[in-house]
Amino acid sequence: HHYSNICRFGGAAFCASIQRDYGAQVFFHALIEVNIPVATAASISTATPNVSNRDTTTTSTGTNMNSQLIKYGVVERGHLIEDLTQWNHLYLAGRMHKPTLSIQTNPEIEEAQQTRNLPAALSTALLLLGGDGKGRIQIQQENQNQNQQQQQQQEIRYSTLFETIANLSYQGDPRLEVGGEDPNKVHKLVHAPGQMSRLVELYKDAMEDLAKEGILTISSAAAAAAAAAAATTT
Repeated sequence: HHYSNICRFGGAAFCASIQRDYGAQVFFHALIEVNIPVATAASISTATPNVSNRDTTTTSTGTNMNSQLIKYGVVERGHLIEDLTQWNHLYLAGRMHKPTLSIQTNPEIEEAQQTRNLPAALSTALLLLGGDGKGRIQIQQENQNQNQQQQQQQEIRYSTLFETIANLSYQGDPRLEVGGEDPNKVHKLVHAPGQMSRLVELYKDAMEDLAKEGILTISSAAAAAAAAAAATTT
């Protein structure tokens, strides 16, 4: 019932052809108002800070519901996997560089995300940030003072690393140039309450793989912070 008039007129075949043949191969339905149980809405808002909360109502069974504005996209599984593994458009792949809330998992998508998309995002961010000439970078905890950072390796704070990753999909975005997008969006995506620990957990495996190869070193303080973050998210 929430389809636009043109989608209602064209039907499923029209929507599918637009999704397959144009743009970033994802068809979005926007400004959809839905009622979600308050507990579920709180989880969604925490994991995805840009969700818009509206009024709260109570059903006849006593369940408190939040009215929220959402948008959802429709994409073929193969196209999503291609974007995750090849960055054809870096659209959905870019969105999945940030924490997401999985309603239903798929082994192929999970594998593409964990083995290709996230490691590629981490490696790209590290290349953009530069190294010490020997390809070694050390990740520091946010509150580690400058006296502890006088080492031969280049040191990068988690916030700098994750802001660089979050910004990858916005590189060249004309909306940022013309004021059509919040210029502080990347900062908000990384520094929303609880988001730093989610990002640490999301990239934990990819960082550990680079550490095993000697490319990345995680300071003991940062490692302890990552372990604490993992414990609170499991």
